Amino acid sequence: MTATETDFSTEGLSLSEVLRIQQDNLTNDLREFANSGNYAGLLKTQQLLAEYPLKIRTAKLHELRQELDALPEQFEELKADHAKLIELRKEPAERLAKLADEIKIVGNEVARFEFSLGLVENDRKILESRRRDLRAEIARTMNEVNKELEITDEKFIN
Repeated sequence: MTATETDFSTEGLSLSEVLRIQQDNLTNDLREFANSGNYAGLLKTQQLLAEYPLKIRTAKLHELRQELDALPEQFEELKADHAKLIELRKEPAERLAKLADEIKIVGNEVARFEFSLGLVENDRKILESRRRDLRAEIARTMNEVNKELEITDEKFIN
């Protein structure tokens, strides 16, 4: 494996991340060459390592430029999503307003019904009272008629 090869997949990594990994591998190779006394390998690795900070910065700048270029499009997508959210928020608000109106209407109908029920109950009480009065009057009249009949019967019998 050479110094710029990696022993794992770089899929999903950015170029700057891959370059940093390669730089770390070269640094490890540099230590191995220094420990083994391989001065030719050490010199070549030092030359390669000297280029990596610039390569990494260039890759990072390129990545940042791509992100920056994508921002207007992302902003437009966010504006469109925001407009959709506003529309979605309007629909439940309108339904809630309609429901509130319906609740008011039903509340008014209930109040009218309760009022009518109160009137009916009041009328029922009045009619009950009137019925008791009429029954009492009928009973009094019947008693008077019975007394008069008794008096009349006694007159005929005597």
